[in-house]
Amino acid sequence: MKNKTCRAIYVLFFGLVTLNVSGQGVPAVARPDASVNDLSIQGRVYLPNGQPLGRSVRVELRGPRATTQTIDTDNNGSFSFRSVTPGEYTVYVDAGEEFEPANESIMADSFLQKAIARTRGRSDQISIYLKPRRGTIVPASTTDAKLAEVPRKAVDHYESGTNLFAAGKFDEAVLEFRKAIEVFPNFYQAYIELGKTYLKLANFDDAITALQAALKLEPNNFAARLHLGMAYLNQKKFPLAEEQLTAAAKIDTYAVTPQYYLGVIKYELNDIDGALAAFEKANELNGSRPHPMLHKYLAGVYLKKNDNARAAAELEIYLAQSPDAKDSEQIRKTIEQLKNPK
Repeated sequence: MKNKTCRAIYVLFFGLVTLNVSGQGVPAVARPDASVNDLSIQGRVYLPNGQPLGRSVRVELRGPRATTQTIDTDNNGSFSFRSVTPGEYTVYVDAGEEFEPANESIMADSFLQKAIARTRGRSDQISIYLKPRRGTIVPASTTDAKLAEVPRKAVDHYESGTNLFAAGKFDEAVLEFRKAIEVFPNFYQAYIELGKTYLKLANFDDAITALQAALKLEPNNFAARLHLGMAYLNQKKFPLAEEQLTAAAKIDTYAVTPQYYLGVIKYELNDIDGALAAFEKANELNGSRPHPMLHKYLAGVYLKKNDNARAAAELEIYLAQSPDAKDSEQIRKTIEQLKNPK
């Protein structure tokens, strides 16, 4: 029956996942011990181009029973609220007149605690990406000289492209980003958004070309490295994808997304120990928001390691976070088989 159980669950794990090309912080999952008060919520504030903030800003944490804590980030935009009690929180950031106020919700501890056994004293990591106020060009002192040099006409096309992208009008967005680049060929932010848009259109060759152009202008850009890795991953060019995702993970050590996709690569190459290490790192970084596919992959890893109990536990988390998934009924049957082998 063991072999049949393995075959039953293997059908749930596909060749290569459909990628989320947004590239902005994949949500995470809570793994708390509610009996302790040594949780912390920490993260980092990023500029619109994906780079660390580079200066200190005020961050406010609003939590249960109207409690509020306020701290300043360090000069890299990092912050940490320590000794928080379990509950739902919202992190607010006001980075000045050039940026829109930003906020991000996070759950420290949750009803999933029984399904997720983890150690005490862990931290919830979040990433907050600032957005320029509409019609405002962010000064060079806040980002970099390249952005300050962008002509107004190029910025207009860029903003139009981002609005079209948000509306799901990807073909039109491509045209606007290309116009922005025509006006200002060193507009690396436009190259990045163009690459992301091509990813949405499953035009991986053009995505790679655009993102490579961005990296020639800005070699240490996290978003460009991340999305270039995702483009290669979609083409199953695993060594090239791994190179870019590893670079992205080094640029931003808090980022979950590159660690997750490094796990996918290892899984696809049947490097089960490597996949487990990458997925566990992603899980550690995640914090307290759902990431069902991470747990589905972890289930596959544990199954291949013949650890049916952990495989079943990860699938239960997957269902808890994605109860309406198309494969939910099949997953429930698989969990039952794993728990009660005949």
